Amino acid sequence: SNLAQEKSAQKKCYRQLICGMRKLKLLFLTCAMLTVFGGYSQSKKNSFTLKIKVASFKNIKGVLRVCVTDQKDNFLKSCAFSKIVVVEDEAVSLKIENIEKGNYAVSVYHDENNSGLLETAGLFGVPIEPYGFSNNPSMTFGPSFKKSVFKMIVKCFEIVLIMPFRIAPGSLFFALNNAPNLLS
Repeated sequence: SNLAQEKSAQKKCYRQLICGMRKLKLLFLTCAMLTVFGGYSQSKKNSFTLKIKVASFKNIKGVLRVCVTDQKDNFLKSCAFSKIVVVEDEAVSLKIENIEKGNYAVSVYHDENNSGLLETAGLFGVPIEPYGFSNNPSMTFGPSFKKSVFKMIVKCFEIVLIMPFRIAPGSLFFALNNAPNLLS
């Protein structure tokens, strides 16, 4: 009788253990699902798309190098997002997705010989390949984050740049100091 009661108590304890483990497993699975799908919906809810159109290429060869910067200190030095697009027409369109709301500046150049560098010439290193910036700013004193910045506040934002852009005579200081670093 004691042996039967002991076995019955062991079976009951074993069933409770199995039941507890199933509940723990279910709780763990539920937490994992909420974490995965909660993060997914959060990132989708806060993601934005930047559409960039660059038009009026003079020659249809090489690639367009695109840099999107979100920090003033990184402007013309590093990219938060970048893309390289083959130039096959007079206009190039591209999308950069999963951008968060914030301030951004775009810099582009037409790498006509696909060398990976903005080609320059002369004593002051004046760019000889077309380039441009968001907001199509005046190049009198060179580009700046302040002149090129825009606010990403709508889910899908589009900017249009018209090529070619060339250094203006008053902006040799920019060419001398920054052109070799542009999008490198």
